[in-house]
Amino acid sequence: MNRYVIIGIVILGIIVCLFAIVTITEKPNGSPEMTENKSSPFPEERVIASFGLGQENPGRAVFLDNPTLIDTFLNASEADISPYYYPKGPVIGYGKDMKGSIVVMMDEDSVVNQTVIQEIYAHISARGKTSHIDSVPCKFISIGIAHIDIVKDTMS
Repeated sequence: MNRYVIIGIVILGIIVCLFAIVTITEKPNGSPEMTENKSSPFPEERVIASFGLGQENPGRAVFLDNPTLIDTFLNASEADISPYYYPKGPVIGYGKDMKGSIVVMMDEDSVVNQTVIQEIYAHISARGKTSHIDSVPCKFISIGIAHIDIVKDTMS
């Protein structure tokens, strides 16, 4: 198998795991409040935390209305979270979903506490503020790393 097949398998695994969502919205005092979103396709047990996913969040509309902005945002902010990438950290993937949200995929075998999630989101949020987005829509998903056994072809 070449690396594109492996990447395809990993992406397929990510898509299969994304079925329900728990959203966190900001209270007036700035502290996150968890709420459940019944209409989301992400499995609830896979969502560790989420921020700014309410329909009333203008940041979500900005990303939905301008898909190139979310791509630019991802490219610019990836360096901000690179210290948290596996194997030094719990992040195994970083991207977007079709609902205009940033998705941070965390290794399900890593111990992830809320402090690490808050630190990562603080970097994402700071990058959002440079793009005039006050509440970046973001979710943290717990997902496993694909371990694939590749059989080497041998010539007799």
